[in-house]
Parts: sequence; structure tokens; C-alpha cells
Amino acid sequence: MKLTDIEAGTVTMRNTGYGSWRIMGPSQPGVVGRVIALGLARWQEAEGGKQAILTEAGRVEALPST
Repeated sequence: MKLTDIEAGTVTMRNTGYGSWRIMGPSQPGVVGRVIALGLARWQEAEGGKQAILTEAGRVEALPST
């Protein structure tokens, strides 16, 4: 997964009913969960659910290496 997917705002978590939340977007849900567990991203409240955003550590990792 590229952190650019999160940076672009395309990774969201939506309530699909009965307390069931689904991670939606171009990235694998398990990988998104791992990125959040590593502290590179976090969930932020958004309209209709939650949106993944990069933390400061995630922004550093997203920088192209030289």
C-alpha cells in the first residue's frame, strides 16, 4: 500500500449497519489496519464515517527517499 492513498483522502471507514464498520478505498483493509497500528495514520471523524489521515510519522515515511 502506498501512503499516498491515505494522504489523498481515499481511505475511509463506514458503518454498514448493525455496528459493522468496513474500511473502504483502494488499499487492502488489513494493511490499512497495520499502518494505523504502527502509528503512521489515524482515524478522523468525517461526514458519513471516518477518514484515515497521516500522522507526523506517516508524513515522514511518505517522503520520497533520496
